[in-house]
Amino acid sequence: MANSPASPPKRRSSRAFAIILSLGLLWLAGCNTTQATKKTTLAAKHSPAEQRQAWQQRLGWSTKRCPLQPPYARDAGITAYPFSDGRSLVEVTCTLGAYQGDSLLYLLDGNGKARALRFRQFHSPDKGQLLPYTDALLTGIVQVMPERRSIKVWRKYRGIGDCGQLLRYRVRHAQAELIELRAKDCADEPAFTQPEQWPRVKPPMTH
Repeated sequence: MANSPASPPKRRSSRAFAIILSLGLLWLAGCNTTQATKKTTLAAKHSPAEQRQAWQQRLGWSTKRCPLQPPYARDAGITAYPFSDGRSLVEVTCTLGAYQGDSLLYLLDGNGKARALRFRQFHSPDKGQLLPYTDALLTGIVQVMPERRSIKVWRKYRGIGDCGQLLRYRVRHAQAELIELRAKDCADEPAFTQPEQWPRVKPPMTH
């Protein structure tokens, strides 16, 4: 059975679903609370579309992979996280998706020179299978922790979030280094546990 949103559990009580959904929302609320105290949203002197276009010209991302149109009505979808050493991490939200989106992250040095970060990630076409790939487009719910210079990504296999991957990266030497991978396969009967409690997995090597 593949780890895919297209393969829903055969049985699911409304009560169990409500509990799982509530726990997932609590995890997200914790992430949002942390980010609210750490991130710096870019000043809105221009419209969201104008801000996003200016950042696209500065960072130079491909609009075929990350749309120029802002994903939000009143927000450019770009957030800067300052580091204590004078650098900043800029997150560009590309798409929102049904329950998780895609983002690009750029490291800006003290002179404002930008470098796109690339991330080691894993596609799971079936249970117990993790196929590695490396890409700048980061899939999942992203939480940046600038005080640790780290990035946490909750990558869900289906909307209720009872299975998927939790990846942690450290920004080191202008690169994103994978330091932790946790994964949980989907089951017919959903049972939610916090992603931080999922089994830790040794990342497979890239072929």
